[in-house]
Amino acid sequence: MSRGFFAVLLIVLLVVIAAVLIHGEFSGQPAAVDSSFMSDSPENIHLTWEDDTSTTITVTWQTSFGISGDSVLFDVVSRGGESTLYSYSASGTNHSYSGSSGYIHDVKLTGLTPDTVYYFVCGGDMGGWSDERGFRTAPSVSSHVRFVVGGDSRTDWVERDKISQAMAEFNPAFAINFGDLVNDGTIQSDWNSWFTDVHENWIGENGLIIPVIPVLGNHEYPNDASTKYFEQFALPGNERWYSYDWGPDIHITCLDCYSSPSGEQLAWLENDLATHANYLWKFVMFHEPTFVSGTHDPWEPGLIYWVPLFDEYHVNIVFNGHEHNYQRSYPLNWIESQAETQAYSNGTVYIVSGGWGAPLYSPTPIWYMAHQSESYHFCLIDIYKNGTLHLQAKDNLGITFDEMKIIQRPNADFSASPTSGEEPLTVTFTIYLCPKKESFLGFGG
Repeated sequence: MSRGFFAVLLIVLLVVIAAVLIHGEFSGQPAAVDSSFMSDSPENIHLTWEDDTSTTITVTWQTSFGISGDSVLFDVVSRGGESTLYSYSASGTNHSYSGSSGYIHDVKLTGLTPDTVYYFVCGGDMGGWSDERGFRTAPSVSSHVRFVVGGDSRTDWVERDKISQAMAEFNPAFAINFGDLVNDGTIQSDWNSWFTDVHENWIGENGLIIPVIPVLGNHEYPNDASTKYFEQFALPGNERWYSYDWGPDIHITCLDCYSSPSGEQLAWLENDLATHANYLWKFVMFHEPTFVSGTHDPWEPGLIYWVPLFDEYHVNIVFNGHEHNYQRSYPLNWIESQAETQAYSNGTVYIVSGGWGAPLYSPTPIWYMAHQSESYHFCLIDIYKNGTLHLQAKDNLGITFDEMKIIQRPNADFSASPTSGEEPLTVTFTIYLCPKKESFLGFGG
């Protein structure tokens, strides 16, 4: 046979395969391609919440083709990855976007039992299934919780992975990254590297995935960058500002520095804090800090619009990034700033934690900072049922270089012995001196 015949035959085969794939993409039906033709198992698996943290979770992953499968099979016992053995299943959707490197699959699991470990595989028969992974739902009652916060994981991927590996050793229930996840949010390869880090390193004991709570940073802007952010995370509401409850005691509020801090977002924030005013622990996250000293000046719009609400509703800790180091403030109160003393009982602590991999900056001393450090790090937070919070700043070896304790249970029985695993209670509050309001308003640079 002639070379021309074989060339024509090859072209015909390519056209047939392309037609089958295109039919599958646009008809919404799985393409009639034998599974031996392709292997497209899930990559970059990560977990977020779009809803109640105790009864739902969303599993997200990436594949090369949209027909590879949009299913999660799950159970309360390990099935070893055998797809025919799982008791429950859920289906989702997939989508692509300009500049993507494939298809993003989102499957929301609902009706889950609180404080329960689930094991799952994701994917489908067409492209293949993932290895078995696991997760634990949030509790519905007061309980000990451990979580991690940090930001600015961009640029140095080696240091970023070290921090991820160190924090995973502590088995947090979730990890919050408050912005600048990647160096250039317009470049998909930066995102792929970040999600690969999560896929490979955000794994606690027994193979449990550590869910992520992300916040927008300036490196996730402008629009091309934020599009890739929104397309690859499944988050609540408008996905720019949102909040979660973790059990009956903890409320977490995530804000967006790059939408107007007044207007719609301010009204939402006030309603969110007012609705959760009785929660024992209230935490707020956004990227640019309102209290900071070093390369960046304090973010003035947040100081004007948001800080008074943090004081009014007694937010316990505000977490920020942007400044690539660690800084912990004394307890501050904007409304009562003329008072000579402040304490954890009526002040907010501001933590800057921007050391997950971005190039480090040297902080400069300022009166309201209790501790500052130029280091790659993350913050580990333990909250115990007896009303004690223990925050530790840890380096990339997991070694603590700063810590703080807050007691938030005014009606607790201080004579009672703590339950197993609980922090012991004390009755001591640390009091810090603060200047007059005139001096307080004098910083900004």
